[in-house]
Amino acid sequence: SADVDASMWGIVSEQAKEKKEDKTTTLYHNCSSVGSDEVGTGDYFGPIVVTASYVKKEDVSFLEKLGVGDSKKINDEKIKKIAPEIVKKVKYRSLILTNSEYNAKYTKDVNMNKIKSIMHNKVLYQLIHEENPKYDYIIVDEFAREKRYYEYLKGINNIQKGITFMTKAEDKNLAVACSSIISRYIFLKEFDKLCDEVKLPLVKGASKDVDKIGEELVEKYKDKDIVFIQLSTDNSRKTWLSYLKHKEAVVPQFNSVDNEGLRVNWQIKYIPRFILIDKEFNIVESFAPRPSDPEITEHLDALLAK
Repeated sequence: SADVDASMWGIVSEQAKEKKEDKTTTLYHNCSSVGSDEVGTGDYFGPIVVTASYVKKEDVSFLEKLGVGDSKKINDEKIKKIAPEIVKKVKYRSLILTNSEYNAKYTKDVNMNKIKSIMHNKVLYQLIHEENPKYDYIIVDEFAREKRYYEYLKGINNIQKGITFMTKAEDKNLAVACSSIISRYIFLKEFDKLCDEVKLPLVKGASKDVDKIGEELVEKYKDKDIVFIQLSTDNSRKTWLSYLKHKEAVVPQFNSVDNEGLRVNWQIKYIPRFILIDKEFNIVESFAPRPSDPEITEHLDALLAK
């Protein structure tokens, strides 16, 4: 019958798709390759780390036995154990962007994907031109379309070409997986340093627990001549009010009714944005450090001293 034919066709199509995916995975797995990946972009605290790694085909078996895979699927304890073993075998280059550096670079013209594109390009170019590896593929875990990626690199002198962009690359290619693990390992080390600097047990990720760290900053300055406010740019007041019902606010909450004015006059095109304003309502810093940045207390103390 037509129903049976359609059902059979669906099964055949799905099997063909699975075979194609298996072939693609094997192609990019059992090879010599250069791959890059980043961590830290989803974390409220800690740096952004991007790493490019070179994996030789003859090292594939060693890495498989070590349990190399996507760092998001491996707990931190295992990463701390296997990362030092990986770097003994694998050539790599890493780049760290701290909270303060991120705040300085993130402007109306430079968004997160542009920052990531520049960082990926830099580590890939350095690794390939300094180590001269013999590779079959250069692979980047796709966060932007190829055309858009290269648009972000306009004005950069040394651009690495010949890249294969793919989603979930860390599951398909060991060079990307190694980069993911090495980046996470470096992130953990830098995160521990940050905790020591701010003298607070910071929380990884972006969650309600992370919000508490920002609340501690508010608490620290509660008896000082400083006011913290949160300004929402939600176009829908209803959506904003609904959000507040599920959030225990520790600072005054406001919703902008003139988002166009904010975008044009205050150049707020990306969020979150942190702005310091003095008592006369003059903007002291348009791109102030994040609450997680140890420098924020220096900026606030300097403002109080005026």
